[in-house]
Amino acid sequence: MGGRAQKTSLPGHDAAAARSYVSQTMTITTSNKATAILLAAGLALSGCSPSIEVTTTFPEPLVDALPLTAGIYYTDALTNYTYNEELPMDNIDWTFSIGAANQLLFESIFNETFATVIAVDGPSADGIDVILEPAIQALEFSLPRQSRNNQYAVWIRYTINVYSPDGKLRSTVPVPGYGEVDSRRLKGKESMREATVWAMRDAASIIIESLTKDTALRRAVMGENSPGEGTQAADLADSDGPDMEALESTPEPLPENPTIVGEEFISES
Repeated sequence: MGGRAQKTSLPGHDAAAARSYVSQTMTITTSNKATAILLAAGLALSGCSPSIEVTTTFPEPLVDALPLTAGIYYTDALTNYTYNEELPMDNIDWTFSIGAANQLLFESIFNETFATVIAVDGPSADGIDVILEPAIQALEFSLPRQSRNNQYAVWIRYTINVYSPDGKLRSTVPVPGYGEVDSRRLKGKESMREATVWAMRDAASIIIESLTKDTALRRAVMGENSPGEGTQAADLADSDGPDMEALESTPEPLPENPTIVGEEFISES
């Protein structure tokens, strides 16, 4: 995605339950071009590796629970999720560790949206009305330099597989999440961490609202969906991530009197 980062909103996304859930710079300025170039070059040689670890808890939604016993299948891929990406132009290696936070996020959702919740070891179980398997498909991010604005932005794509108690897949529903934080408010690493939290909360609000309305997710959970319904999830919001290759291929020259913001040229372990 080129240009200014955009967020795609879910119709009715400001419903009371979702709204109540969500409601909860370092700047170096130099007037000396040579100094700025030396600073950037020195840090490019040494590199830095910002590590984004989300350890926050998530608020519980205020909704009426569905009268179901739900089994939740947490895979190792979800609960140990780590994403790593190197930005060649900056020689910076970003790492996102959100596995533990993923489980906390979905526990905060499902513990309040179902009458009874039981952790299960697979997509089938006895004495259960429905089984849900949350998964994470992708994480993407952009820096202010890449998106040509002051925002650190994070996109997360979750899916929820919904199974019958016998292990038959009823539906696979995609759930996007988007978050952004102004780089002028927090240091780069902290801005990226907070943007990640907001992306997770955004996905959570979509799930909560989808379980309280007539959507593909709710119909699948209640066993009312048609065969194959939910694979496209047309009634859920969608959000495209940035075209990182295109952004990286068009670097901007260093200005005569640069303002270096955040961690783009700042080494922070």
